[in-house]
Amino acid sequence: MEFPGRFVGKFIPFPRQENRPKVPGIVYRIEEYEKLSKAGKQRLEWIRKYEKWGNVSKVCRYYGISRKTFYKWYRWYELFGIRGLGDKRAGPRRKRQPEITQQEELRIKQLSEPVNPLIWNITFPE
Repeated sequence: MEFPGRFVGKFIPFPRQENRPKVPGIVYRIEEYEKLSKAGKQRLEWIRKYEKWGNVSKVCRYYGISRKTFYKWYRWYELFGIRGLGDKRAGPRRKRQPEITQQEELRIKQLSEPVNPLIWNITFPE
């Protein structure tokens, strides 16, 4: 059985240069550019260099990044424009649910408090 590419499964390889339609030059609004983080502006610079040079390997070598990283951000740029180059959410997607209720937590705290022998009038044998 012959496969169309090296990769089999859910991963779809990035289309080669000759098969991909040419992306028009970078057009964006100044407000959007100003909202980008420092890293987002760096990613935009990668894409500018790629548009200028037309060679992904050169761009990646120049900036010291992997091609996989470049293609990931380039795909985000194609899908969402300049907003796709911004930083993603750093926090967790789901907040962890408590394993015990507040009443159980209070009871545990009460049980773990040290017992004062003077209150209970307890004497210890010597």
